[in-house]
Amino acid sequence: ESEASVSPHWRMWLNSLPEKVDLPANGFNENDIYFTENYEFIQENSFLRRVNHRICEALLFPNPKHTSQEAIKFLHNREDTEQFGAIRGEEAHRRGGFPWALNIASSRALRGSYAGHYLVPGVDLCNHDYGVAATARLESEAGDPVLNPRLGTVRLIADRDIKAGEEIKFTYARVPNEVLYTYYGFVPESNPYDDVVLFENLKDVFKCALGPHELVPEEVLEGAVADFMDAVNDPNLMDNDEEKILDGSGRRTLLRTEDDFNRLTINFEGIDGRLVTVLDAVGQMVELGKSVPEFLMDRIKTKCATFSTTLGEDEYELSSTPEGSAKQYSLRLRVSKKKICQGAINAFESMAGKAAPTAPGTVPSTSAAREDSPDVLLD
Repeated sequence: ESEASVSPHWRMWLNSLPEKVDLPANGFNENDIYFTENYEFIQENSFLRRVNHRICEALLFPNPKHTSQEAIKFLHNREDTEQFGAIRGEEAHRRGGFPWALNIASSRALRGSYAGHYLVPGVDLCNHDYGVAATARLESEAGDPVLNPRLGTVRLIADRDIKAGEEIKFTYARVPNEVLYTYYGFVPESNPYDDVVLFENLKDVFKCALGPHELVPEEVLEGAVADFMDAVNDPNLMDNDEEKILDGSGRRTLLRTEDDFNRLTINFEGIDGRLVTVLDAVGQMVELGKSVPEFLMDRIKTKCATFSTTLGEDEYELSSTPEGSAKQYSLRLRVSKKKICQGAINAFESMAGKAAPTAPGTVPSTSAAREDSPDVLLD
């Protein structure tokens, strides 16, 4: 508002902001969130709700140690404060309210590679799309986020001739659907960057391999993870620099940690290359009683079994769901995840039909098991 008082450009931008914008963490009820049946989405929004609640509490009770219980009770029942506008209640989610401001900032923020998130008034009016449907691309150069953030530049560059009246779109971020839904409030009809998390981390992999989960002692899991990390960071490949190793091509790379193997996924193209590395090791370290592809396919089928409906049922319900509704976006998220799982199962079954039987504990030769490969194609 301060900038808008001296600049008509800022006033135009402020006037363009919607009167109401809902994001899952601030605007959806519990049923809407749990309807996705997506663990990552539910966990992230539960966390964001706690964070936003703490922020609101901090605004309402800036110094609780020096506030009497009567004053706290009085403030707790108020719907607004002079400084921050509406914080609780229905009006808080409308223009000028604090949750409204949080949602505006989240849904219009752009993701920088090094500078975190940033707002670019004007550019944030463009909608999101992929590939040839996106008419432009975004290039950014961050300023110092502390000393001089205004030195940063953002350019929206046309990738082709744009006709008069044609909408300008660009890709907000190459992220899975649950991220777009959580932070931008929508799920696209088709997202080539969507994925399905099969294992949250290395412990999750070894739990599944050693199972049943409840019978595997924590120290056994920790030992298996430690053995895996020792194998990945083989000291025989150690360079003179103690913090780096040589990979298979002779290039120097940083030592890998457990965090480098979090969120192991499959997607529309195939298998996360890190997951192939892990499965190669698991096949040698653990007596699976089945081949690695069979182990992986069982895990994918288990993932499918966590949904209460089939892909066909979701697609049928989606066809009659109101456009732009929370239910439509939740169904789109479920449908995309199920299509990824079903595509992987079909690919594995096709490979099994064409190839000779695979010995237990090995990855099929089509995977190549390259650690530096981002994905292993299933074709």
